[in-house]
Amino acid sequence: MTRTKKRQAPVSGWLIVGLLLTQLACKTVMGGVVPVATPTALPTTARPSPSAMPPDKSGPEQGHQTGKTSELTPPYLPSSAPGIACIGTQGFGITCLENGEWHTHSEATGNIVNDYILAITGCPDGSVLAAHSSGLGRYNHQEWRSYEKGWGVSSAEALACGAENDIWVAHFRGVSHFDGLHWQTYPATEHLLGAAGDPELLNDLAITTAGDVWAVTANSVAWFAQGEWQVFAEGAGFDERQFFANVALDAQGRPWVSASQGLFVFDGLMWTPFPKDRFSSPTALAVDAQGQVWVGTASYGLYVLHQDGSWSNYNRTNSRLSSDHVRDIVIDGQGRVWIGTVWGLNVLAEDVWYTYRMDNSGLADQDIGTLVVVNGGPALPEPHTKVPGSLSGKIVDEGGNAVAHAAIDLCVEKLYQDAYDTSPCADQPFYHTATTDAEGNFSFTDVPMGRYVLAVNDDGLWRRVPNERGTSYLQVLVTARENTDVGEVTLKEKR
Repeated sequence: MTRTKKRQAPVSGWLIVGLLLTQLACKTVMGGVVPVATPTALPTTARPSPSAMPPDKSGPEQGHQTGKTSELTPPYLPSSAPGIACIGTQGFGITCLENGEWHTHSEATGNIVNDYILAITGCPDGSVLAAHSSGLGRYNHQEWRSYEKGWGVSSAEALACGAENDIWVAHFRGVSHFDGLHWQTYPATEHLLGAAGDPELLNDLAITTAGDVWAVTANSVAWFAQGEWQVFAEGAGFDERQFFANVALDAQGRPWVSASQGLFVFDGLMWTPFPKDRFSSPTALAVDAQGQVWVGTASYGLYVLHQDGSWSNYNRTNSRLSSDHVRDIVIDGQGRVWIGTVWGLNVLAEDVWYTYRMDNSGLADQDIGTLVVVNGGPALPEPHTKVPGSLSGKIVDEGGNAVAHAAIDLCVEKLYQDAYDTSPCADQPFYHTATTDAEGNFSFTDVPMGRYVLAVNDDGLWRRVPNERGTSYLQVLVTARENTDVGEVTLKEKR
């Protein structure tokens, strides 16, 4: 398992939009559990349905036939028995929901040795395996066991656990396997790439009950079965060069992969395409028990490929999805869909959305990097709204002069660039607007608990408020009931 458009409007319009967004956000914060809205239905394409694909045709319309090296084997299917859910964050450890309670495992608690979680997955024995910047950790619901890196200095991109709880790690330049005693690395250039010169970027992993491994690189899909690798790429299973992102197995063991041109599924003989319907930049992939394929995207929410070949879309406009930036998707043994976004954890349970963030749960962070659910997962607690806090500070330029009477926005998703005309916060799911006074001071009240970024309108340029080193944007933690004072913050000169 396993990652902005700008619009322009007059200032008065943004005030109205801001009030509406704030009101909507407050409704979400206060309620937490709401009925599901009907997703946008997208046109049905003239393609085979996921469950009824032709097995013997080739070509760009129905797939490209390949040589068959092994029978497909099924994946580990979760049972409906109760389990736990664990959420990995980028800098704040792992939060697990167990027996209706939230517990955070971190460097501070002494459970794990590094808080920057890169990947997380479940193992056949019900344990949770996590990769962090320093190595691996396995959680057996009572304690953590640490493993050092056995594949070099590169970071883990994806994990998988085998039948004997052996470990597979996808990382830059290869895939490595740990049998409990020894590590073996399969270099990408020798086993995984479609052509010389392809980037050695590993993106995702999946494993079957027989120990077959599916690995996705930037431009190829590699299948490890019976001790050998078979590679699918342009000219070998695919008619064109693809840019792959994720892999997930359905109940029959068929691998689904997300790519720049849409989805592909392999039936043991050929890859069948399901061209994308409006989605782009896939970040996550899962297949439910009914064979529906769920695709997370970087900016357009959640897409679902149905059994009849049609698509639908969940986003902030037509549903209670908390952010259109989806990072991970997991479907538990009860059929509930867990969706990690950059602004909270969403769980879709039949016709009800559950939304969890720092302001209404025990999550250590609301930017969900990766997640896993063991079997049927835990009971879902009711969100509990916390008392808001406040935020204050002062903005000055590099000469120490106050940046006076400037608009300043507070928002929840990371800012990657400055912007002209329109605030980079304006299209985010939650933001507040304030104005600095004559001395450059600002304050925000009634701010839900969470981490926030700031942008200041400095003479027509919306600039991200930098951190102390000036190397990135400032991210501020606002806690319940308290005021957070960031002190004096210096804007860099315009470049």
